[in-house]
Amino acid sequence: FPETSYSFDNSHVAIQTLGHLAKTSRQVFDDSGTLNAFLTTELLQGLEEEQQNQILNGTASNSELDGLLANATAYSLQSPQLTDKADILRDAMRQIEVADFNPTAIVLHPDDWYSIDTAKASTSDNSYSASNPRLIRERILWGLPVVVTNDIASGTFLVGDFARAAILFDRQSPRIEISDHDSDNFIKGMVTFRATMRLAQ
Repeated sequence: FPETSYSFDNSHVAIQTLGHLAKTSRQVFDDSGTLNAFLTTELLQGLEEEQQNQILNGTASNSELDGLLANATAYSLQSPQLTDKADILRDAMRQIEVADFNPTAIVLHPDDWYSIDTAKASTSDNSYSASNPRLIRERILWGLPVVVTNDIASGTFLVGDFARAAILFDRQSPRIEISDHDSDNFIKGMVTFRATMRLAQ
């Protein structure tokens, strides 16, 4: 039978803590029945945005994650150079497949996705290349899901086998804590909401 050999090295990956804070007065906190739910929703949203940003752009320094973009293999330009964005992404998929990986998703800036999504076909009816815009559909290109985010720069893309080549270790799920013992909160009658999560990449 064919045999595959693997080698492993001991390594240590620091668990990073991501956090998000908000403060409110004790009186508002006590008197408003909806404030707790509002702040919890906003803090968790902010924490999710910071997590996504660091997964993509983390520098592995200053308590940041080791981001995907910093570790990605640069796209090899073709000759003659491709100019159509959809063609470039398909060629990036090909390069991943040639390296014996299976691309599972595409990450794009909203501006880049817009230009691909609204490109017109060279036909007399002036139809869209992607599909009929009147149809409700998922963001998909070349059969892959497209993640659209402002956390990647316009003109930059990421195509990867995220099932094999990217591992996120979730050490602690998002947690909301409330305290009046932060700094001079007790003196000023303030309450601090803190959302944290711990993970490594």
